[in-house]
Amino acid sequence: STLTTEEIRAQECQKQFRARPVPDLSYKPTSISKNSTPRQVTTPITLKILERLANKPPPAPSNEDDGSKESKFKARPLPKTTFVGPIQSPSYSGSASTPLTVPRPPRLSTGDRTEKRQAVAEAPRLSTGDRTEKRQAVAE
Repeated sequence: STLTTEEIRAQECQKQFRARPVPDLSYKPTSISKNSTPRQVTTPITLKILERLANKPPPAPSNEDDGSKESKFKARPLPKTTFVGPIQSPSYSGSASTPLTVPRPPRLSTGDRTEKRQAVAEAPRLSTGDRTEKRQAVAE
C-alpha cells in the first residue's frame, strides 16, 4: 500500500494517455422535421395609445391664477455665519482712508552674502601676502 515515488512514476508511465476528442463545432443547418406542425404567423398588435391621444381633450389654457395654486419653490435661508464679515472691535473706526496693512519692501540677503563671499575670497590673498613678506624678511 505504501509505494515509493519511483514505483508511482513507473505505474504512471505504464498508463496509456487518451486525449478527449475535439467537439465538432462546424456549422450544420437546422433541418425542419417532417412531423412538426407549422407555426402560426404572429399578427402585430395595434396599440391604442394613438387613439387615446387623439380622443383626449386639449389642455385648458393656463392662467396666472394656476401658478398661485401650486406651491412655489422656497429655499432655506443661509446660515448667519456664512457671509458675516470679520469680527470687529468697537474701537475700530472703519475709515477706508488708512490701509489695514503697511507694505514693507522685501529684505534681500544677497548683499550680505556678497560681502561675506568677498571677505572669504580676500582672506587667502592676505594670508599668502603675509607669508611672502615673512619669507622676504627671513631671507634678508
